[in-house]
Amino acid sequence: MIEQRKVASKLPVLLVDDEVHTLRGYETQLLGEGIENCISCKSGGGALEVLRSQEVSLILLDLLMPGVSGEEVLVHVASRYPQIPVVVVTGLNEVDTAVKCMRKGAFDYLVKPVDQDRLITTVKRALEFRELRLENS
Repeated sequence: MIEQRKVASKLPVLLVDDEVHTLRGYETQLLGEGIENCISCKSGGGALEVLRSQEVSLILLDLLMPGVSGEEVLVHVASRYPQIPVVVVTGLNEVDTAVKCMRKGAFDYLVKPVDQDRLITTVKRALEFRELRLENS
């Protein structure tokens, strides 16, 4: 039997979605993988405030939110915090939108509802990518 390794992130994972039950679901899934340090934001503006005050390891980001959109947050993070991988998790199942987000700096693009295994695998890959990028710089 192969033992799965749990990933523990020292820095918090920033969860950004205007749906509270989605944020709780992410927290529960990540907690099950040993990622206990999460910050939940219900708006893009709230996410930008968090980024101004502290460092995060990864962002799970919804696109469609009132006020500051996820796309605006993505562009901001890509330009000011390029070391932070952004995983877009959205209900928009459109190839054009996915390509646009990837070109703007998204690490990956997942469509809701996201399979738990796919979410966890993507989060682990993004955290490992961040660590490798930091080691190389």
